[in-house]
Amino acid sequence: RAVTVPGGYQLTFNNLETRYVTNQQGEPQQVLMFDSTFPVADETIVKHVRAWLLPEKQEGWDSTRLVEADLKKAQLLPLTQIPSAEPLNSHHSFTYRAPINRQIVVKIKEKVEAVGGYLSKKEETRLLNTGEYPKVLKLLGNGALLSLNGEKRVGYMAQGLPGMKVEIARLVPGQLHQIIDQNYNGFSQPSVYGENFDRLVERMEYTREFTNLDPAKPLYDAVDLRTYLSAEGGRRGVFVLRLT
Repeated sequence: RAVTVPGGYQLTFNNLETRYVTNQQGEPQQVLMFDSTFPVADETIVKHVRAWLLPEKQEGWDSTRLVEADLKKAQLLPLTQIPSAEPLNSHHSFTYRAPINRQIVVKIKEKVEAVGGYLSKKEETRLLNTGEYPKVLKLLGNGALLSLNGEKRVGYMAQGLPGMKVEIARLVPGQLHQIIDQNYNGFSQPSVYGENFDRLVERMEYTREFTNLDPAKPLYDAVDLRTYLSAEGGRRGVFVLRLT
């Protein structure tokens, strides 16, 4: 029989990209990740990966014109390896910290050795963008009864935003049957067509700015409903709270 024996230089790397991944503390982290065609040990791959933060350039950097002289102007970007679940892994991840919407250069040196003795033949160089931190605004928990004796506060989480608009809408007394009939979602998160909803509620709104909010840190706070609920001799009923 004729058997084809593959050469030693069979290891390649692909799917190099940057992402924002939420860690165990609920905070987004900048992560560099890529795959290898054969499993490589963590202690091996970490010796061969380097990254640089390129200087800001109005027209952006072109990967086809990037030369070693450009890297001398760049800032070495520290990478922290995320340990793999297995001793040998084909998926590799590193955290880093860089300004948003900037370009970085990633190099994976040649002759990385994988399981079975396979080697990478040439150096891999990629130009990547750091992108932006995810923008998040959400209420914490589902719709519920609000105790008249409690703090009358509804928690929310915001991230990567300059501010928000708060809308508090009270269902007009006597119109509860209308929202039940026209609701296309669960009662805790109702979905009613805008014009129909406007006829069923009375509302107030205000805005809040988030000054010096670190885009890498989520803000946990609460909407205080006390002033609104205590106005006009006390408001009771069914309310819809919306953040945008």
